[in-house]
Amino acid sequence: MRTGDLFAGWGGFSEGAEAAGATTVFGANHWKLACDIFRMNHPKADVYEQALGEADFSQFPDIDIMLAGP
Repeated sequence: MRTGDLFAGWGGFSEGAEAAGATTVFGANHWKLACDIFRMNHPKADVYEQALGEADFSQFPDIDIMLAGP
């Protein structure tokens, strides 16, 4: 399963999904510090640092499961 993480923060939901066997494809958050730490925690994932209300989701990779924790 391929997952994407909206409002990703530092990637806690992604950590749980990976523990269950998923692959984190991307994380997205508007806060630079959160994105920097997400990058460290999930170095193979793409990171989108932007306000999600302005995101063009057609540009995000295909996934099977969306994680989101606003």
